[in-house]
Amino acid sequence: MGENAFDNCSNLTKVYLANCNGREGYLANGGTIASGNDKLESATWYFDRSSTTPANGHNWGEWVFANDATCTEDAHDVRTCARCAGTESRTVENTATGHEWGDASYAWSDDYHACTASRSCANNAAHVQTCPGTVTSQVITEPTYDDLGQFTSTATFDEPWASTVTATADIPALARTLIAVPKARTGLTYTGKAQAGVAAGKGYTVAGGTRTSAGSYTATLTLAEGYAWADGTLGPKSVKWTISKKSQALGVSAAQRSKKVAYSKRSARYTSKVSVTGAKGKLTWSKVSGTKKLTVGKTTGKVRVTAGTKRGTYRIKVKVSSATTTNYKAASKTVTVTVRVK
Repeated sequence: MGENAFDNCSNLTKVYLANCNGREGYLANGGTIASGNDKLESATWYFDRSSTTPANGHNWGEWVFANDATCTEDAHDVRTCARCAGTESRTVENTATGHEWGDASYAWSDDYHACTASRSCANNAAHVQTCPGTVTSQVITEPTYDDLGQFTSTATFDEPWASTVTATADIPALARTLIAVPKARTGLTYTGKAQAGVAAGKGYTVAGGTRTSAGSYTATLTLAEGYAWADGTLGPKSVKWTISKKSQALGVSAAQRSKKVAYSKRSARYTSKVSVTGAKGKLTWSKVSGTKKLTVGKTTGKVRVTAGTKRGTYRIKVKVSSATTTNYKAASKTVTVTVRVK
């Protein structure tokens, strides 16, 4: 019984299918169902290794030059099988292009105390050589209270392709040291510990820059003697900063998802409170969905079972909400509670 499923360059065993109604069928013509039920729910595959289709072998085409050489790797020839479209390749020796280096460029650090030389390959921009320089500096003009001074930095390199370069930079005037107004830290969230929204630094002091509770604050920055702000002013600066409220991580234990009450024909029954963990604010409960026989107390969190509800299992989806506080955001958790009336 059965047919060969495929006939390709490689051996393949016969494939049989026992479909869901018990009849045997098989796959042929590249996967088309030839017989049996074509709705293959719960189908089981069986492989009969008693016979195989002999391999036809590859039918290779001509070698084609791929022209894929890089600076460091040789190119390849590639050929393709006419039967299965498989490919194989071989290396073409001595075809790597080699590097074609461009002129060196030089990058100084902001303070002109460090310099790096680099050059790129014209054949592949990803191929880059770098060389750190040895920098020496010398003052040309001393600064005064009214005028800037100047200094030169000279960088020399160990690599022969990098030349000696020199840069000239200013020395700040002696009257005052210019400093930037610091920015407030962002992304602060309540932790229960003191946090600095504006850090102290050289040349100024900070008042109102550290707080514990969530909220919006203003720090006052006052210059130390001998310093000026980058905009040339000398007066105090104000920087606003914030500590955000923390999210409440509400959780529900498995025990809270299952409740039991005794059957009562004449009076309603109440489960224990549907509790959550991690709540920081005032809790309220509300019904999201479920049988009409079950409700939930808004302030008690107890599930009410209507009088006369027959013995059995019932479900109600309850939303537990925790209100916002000074330091925590409002949060909610929805839980499906199974109530068994015994």
